[in-house]
Amino acid sequence: MSQSSLRLSLRIQLLVLLMLLGMLILSLSSLFNLRSVLLEDRKENTKNLVEVGLGILTQSVANF
Repeated sequence: MSQSSLRLSLRIQLLVLLMLLGMLILSLSSLFNLRSVLLEDRKENTKNLVEVGLGILTQSVANF
C-alpha cells in the first residue's frame, strides 16, 4: 500500500469511529431523557391515584 492510500484508510477509519461515538452519545442522551420522562409520568400517575383514593375516602366519611 502506498502512503496516500494508508492515509485515506486511516481517515475513513477515524471518521467511522467518530460517527459511532456520536451515535453512542446520542443514544445515551435519548435513554436518559426517556428515563426522566417515564419517571415523571409514574410520579403523576401515583399522585392521581392518591388523589382519587383521598376523594373516595373523603366522600365515604362525608356520607357516614
